[in-house]
Amino acid sequence: MPVDPPKQDERSFSFKGTFQKGKEYADTQLQLLKLGVVERSSRILARLLLDVFRGILAVLALFFLSMALGFYLSYLLGNNALGFLATAGIFVLLLVVASLLKQSIKNKIVDMSIKRIFDDIDEDEEEAKRDLAGSPGAVPPPPFAGAASAGPAAAGAAAAPEDTKTT
Repeated sequence: MPVDPPKQDERSFSFKGTFQKGKEYADTQLQLLKLGVVERSSRILARLLLDVFRGILAVLALFFLSMALGFYLSYLLGNNALGFLATAGIFVLLLVVASLLKQSIKNKIVDMSIKRIFDDIDEDEEEAKRDLAGSPGAVPPPPFAGAASAGPAAAGAAAAPEDTKTT
């Protein structure tokens, strides 16, 4: 029994279909990019808000500790004014030290901030890799990934015999 040849529509290459798939791919990539930016900025904002909250709590703790120190020094010195004056003197001394080390402290804070942001980005990339590795249909890495990534010269170098010179 003869087989009917495929119709002309089935054999021809469809530019419209290819263009549509390319457009869908570009839209999906754009959506993924937007979602990635939103996720990263949300993480940074959450971390910033948490740091502000911690800072507020630290200031409150410092306030109450300085009050306690003022009352303790007042008890030791026998005068409330002298106790709180001594506490203020300690803070002025800390202010002078901080002013002298201003550039060093600023650089340290900038370095820590940059490190935290890049650590967040590295965590995001590792999480994305784990998500991709665990997803159905994921392609496992090649068995000899080290040799494959070094290029054909490195892959063939192990198997190639040593050069023998004949003169």
